[in-house]
Amino acid sequence: MYKKVIVGIDFSDKSERAVHAALKMAKSTQGTVVLLHALAHTAEEAQKVQPGSEASARHAVEARLRGEAEQLSKHHGQHVDYGVVVGPAAHEIVEYVKKWGGDVIVVASESRKGIDRLLLGSVAEKLVATSPVPVLVVGPAAH
Repeated sequence: MYKKVIVGIDFSDKSERAVHAALKMAKSTQGTVVLLHALAHTAEEAQKVQPGSEASARHAVEARLRGEAEQLSKHHGQHVDYGVVVGPAAHEIVEYVKKWGGDVIVVASESRKGIDRLLLGSVAEKLVATSPVPVLVVGPAAH
């Protein structure tokens, strides 16, 4: 059913939950999990701060993702790939899926209290509203 599972990660504990959910989803179909990280700043903003900073940030993130993908592939016996996009996370994840394909997007969300509990995190909420494929939002109770 899920041949290609895209998982948005930000290297936090919550994104670890999303990765494990994605691995479970892809396991039964021998599908691929793609770890996708969005660099939050644009190329123009990065150049204002420090010339070449986007390239060095992207290189560092790609190296970290490559390492995580290799570890997960070995440990879980599944194919894990990775990608880096630059720009607002929700928009760039949707554009990635449109360009490269994917059957489902998996992201994690924090536990919220009060009126905020009615809303998902901003990235998750935007993904649910704009994604061309189903979006699984993993809450804090998932392990």
